[in-house]
Order: sequence, then structure tokens, then C-alpha cells
Amino acid sequence: MAELLEAFLEQLLDEGSTIDIKSELSSDELLHWETLVKIFDEIDMEKIALSVEKINQRYKLERWQEVSVLAYIKLLEIMVNRMQGIQGAMAQLDEVKGKNPYDGSMFG
Repeated sequence: MAELLEAFLEQLLDEGSTIDIKSELSSDELLHWETLVKIFDEIDMEKIALSVEKINQRYKLERWQEVSVLAYIKLLEIMVNRMQGIQGAMAQLDEVKGKNPYDGSMFG
């Protein structure tokens, strides 16, 4: 396992520890990490194309950073597909159970 991931995992498994990967990064690595976090935060799942356009205009990314952004977008797609699958399964369960909509008071 890579050195950085080992340090992260060690902090993650130590219940009394606060996770702080910044202390494990060089100043250049920290800058790259912060940039990617900021970019990932700017991606709107409902407006991927517009988000990528804005990112492309705002940042001069290196190829590895572009690959990272595309991997993150793919991850978002996978997560949405999983959620849609779960929602479909839940809808099927509701049909099987004959779920009745709640029509009473929460407190009696």
C-alpha cells in the first residue's frame, strides 16, 4: 500500500485520532489536493457539462488532474445509478407489501 494511504488508514482506524492528511502532504501536494477538492465541490451532478466548461475555463489543469476529474464524474454516475437501483427495488417492495400512505398523526 502507498505511504500516504497507509498514514490515512492508520489515522482512520485510530478511534482517538483526528484525521489530518494535510500533515502528510508536501506544500505542492497540498496545493494539488486543495485544488482537486475545490474542483470536485464545483461539479453540479445535474449540470455536468456546464460544470466541466466552467472548470476548463477557471483552471489550467495538468493531464493527471483532468483524469482525476473524469474519474470523479464517473464515480458520481455510478453512485446515481446505484441509488436509482435502490429506489427501484424499494418501489417494488412497496408494491408487494401494498404500502398504504400514512394518514394519521405522528403523536397519537
